[in-house]
Amino acid sequence: MKGSFLNPPSLQIGCVALLLVCAAAQALAAPSYGLIFRNDTADVERFLRTGYARAEDDQLTVSVGARLEGLGRQGAWDAAVDLHVFTQRREGHSVDLGLFKVGRIWNRGSWRLHAAAGAAAVGKLGGEALQNGYHELSGNVVLDLNYPDASITDPLLEGSGAWTLWTAGRGAVEVQGSALACAALQRERASLALSQVLWKQLQIEAAAGWVWHHGLSAPLESGFQSGPCYGVLAAWPLPKLGRQGSSLEICAFFLANGARQDQSLPGLALRFRPEGKGLSRLERVAWGP
Repeated sequence: MKGSFLNPPSLQIGCVALLLVCAAAQALAAPSYGLIFRNDTADVERFLRTGYARAEDDQLTVSVGARLEGLGRQGAWDAAVDLHVFTQRREGHSVDLGLFKVGRIWNRGSWRLHAAAGAAAVGKLGGEALQNGYHELSGNVVLDLNYPDASITDPLLEGSGAWTLWTAGRGAVEVQGSALACAALQRERASLALSQVLWKQLQIEAAAGWVWHHGLSAPLESGFQSGPCYGVLAAWPLPKLGRQGSSLEICAFFLANGARQDQSLPGLALRFRPEGKGLSRLERVAWGP
């Protein structure tokens, strides 16, 4: 059942998210902006095992997101908007998961804490138009799947923490943990993360751990599994611009088993950022819901 991206629920959610992000931007000094895109056109794990990279283009098929970070009067703040599109081709169903969060970051010595609140929406939020637009550009089949009759929006809470175990030169090892709770799903993740600057300014981050998904609403039950997860990210900053030392940073990453244990999704992120201290890049741009 095809529909417009501007159907009332998604239009309302998008307007509210935009207003909140604009309000947050006014409170931030020298903000950092970021755009994120993930798609399952290629399956990295499958390529490493078999040499064949074509993915199934099912389950978590595409994700897009935006990030805003900066320093306010009371410390570091951030805002995030994400849209995740799930499909079940065999059953002929599809559903979108939209997340909006505003949070605060505290850095205390070897500790980093992050708390956020916002909203989660499940239903038809424009993912069909996004996915089919990408399919048309890439020459893939345009889908016509059934969506839930109504979109539901509920409050969301998220918290995370990291403890630096070891630093040496331009590298560090952290223990990371996070939890997210809303009516549609609950998720906890624990991981061990490594970051290292290699040749010149090439930054590598890698993390491995375990993710638990539970309390899933019916439309999301087939989209998430609990089990091992890991991710790898490479970031390369382009030459600095302006007096404030800002630069454009390009990140390439892939996640294995972040949502389901049979998926490994590649992605790209562009970040225009000042130099500063905050969440790791994997926490900031890569990990899924």
